[in-house]
Amino acid sequence: MAHFITPAAIGLLLGLLVPLPAADAAAAEGPAREAPAAAIAAGAVERVAGPFDFPWSIAFLPEGGMLVGTRPGRLWRVSADGERREIAGVPEVLTGNHAGLLDVMVTRDFARSGTVYLAHVRGEEPANTVILSRARLQGDELIDREEIFVAEPMADGLDEFGGRLAEGADGHVFLSLGFKFDPERSQDLGQHWGKILRLDPDGEAPFDNPFAHVPGARREIWSFGHRNPQGLAFHPVTGELWSHEHGPQGGDEVNRIEPGRNYGWPVVTHGINYDGTPVGIGVQAPGMADPLHVWTPSIAPSGLAIDAEGTFWAGALAGMTLVRLEPDGEGGFAETRMLEGEFGRIRDVRRGPDGDLWFVTDDPEGHLYRVPKAAME
Repeated sequence: MAHFITPAAIGLLLGLLVPLPAADAAAAEGPAREAPAAAIAAGAVERVAGPFDFPWSIAFLPEGGMLVGTRPGRLWRVSADGERREIAGVPEVLTGNHAGLLDVMVTRDFARSGTVYLAHVRGEEPANTVILSRARLQGDELIDREEIFVAEPMADGLDEFGGRLAEGADGHVFLSLGFKFDPERSQDLGQHWGKILRLDPDGEAPFDNPFAHVPGARREIWSFGHRNPQGLAFHPVTGELWSHEHGPQGGDEVNRIEPGRNYGWPVVTHGINYDGTPVGIGVQAPGMADPLHVWTPSIAPSGLAIDAEGTFWAGALAGMTLVRLEPDGEGGFAETRMLEGEFGRIRDVRRGPDGDLWFVTDDPEGHLYRVPKAAME
C-alpha cells in the first residue's frame, strides 16, 4: 500500500540528516546515526513494488516508470504505482555470488531509438566474463539484441565484477569492471579488469581514449587501478564522471574519474587485507589519484546518484544504509546516513526525473522503494 508523506514524516526524516563533521567524514569510525522506525511508519519512505529476486539495478523510462533488473537475469517494467510486467528477450546469465545481470541502462535517445544496454556475466565459475549487450525495447520485449563488448581475459570465480554503466553526454558508454580478486589485474593495461572503460555506442574503442595508441594496452581503458567500482554516474551540471568502489577491509573510496588516471589499487589504499596484513605501500604515491572520500570501516557502497545541487546519494551493502554526501567547499564531502538498518542491503540508488529518490534492496525478496523529494530538501 502506498504511504503519503506528511509534514510530520518530513520532519522526522529531516531530523536524521545531521552531517558528520567534515574532519570525521573521510574516516567515519563507529556506527552512524540510526533512522527511527517512526519515519518509515509515517510515510517518509514508500514501498512501491516487489518482491523481486535480488533486484540490482534501476533505469528510468522517458514515458514514465522504470526497468528493474535482478541478479538472476530477469528484467521488469515497473510503473510508478508498482504495477510490473516481465520483459522477454533478456540474455541468459551466469548467476551466483556477485555474478548475474549487473546493470541496465536506458539511453538518452530512448524515446526515438528504444535502446537499452545490459551488463551481464557469461560463462562458468572456472572461466567467465562480463558482456555488454545492446537491444531495443519494443513493448515488453528486447529485440535486435547483440553482444557488442566482451571483457578480456576470461577469469575464474564469481566475485568482484563491477559492472555499472553510465552514458556520457556525447553518447559514449562507460562500464566499470572489478578486479576479480586478483590485485595485479588492476595495474595491468593489457586486460580490462580493475578498470573503467569508455566505449562507442557500438562497443568499439574510441580513437581518442587515453590508451588507444599505447602498444599492449587495451584501447577501451579510460582509467585504471580500481578494485571493485559499484557506483558510476555523471554530474548533471559539471559533466564530471564519478565513481565509488569497494576497498578490502576498510578503504571504500569516492573518486572523480579522469582519463588516463591511475587510482592506485593495489599499490595504495586506505584498507587492509582480510587477514589484517597491510596492502601496498600506504595511502598515497606519486602519480596516483587520491580519493575524495573514504569509508573506514567499509560500508560496501553500491549504486550512485548525483543531483543538480551536487548532492551524492549512495546505497550501502555491508552498511545497510542510504548515504548522502554534500560538498564541503574544501574538495571533500560532509556525510549523512539515513535509514540505517531499516531496509537491509541497499544495492542501487537512482534519482528519478521528478526528483524523488529510488532504491532497491539486495535480498531474495527485495523491493523497490521511493523517498519523496520533499523529504530530502
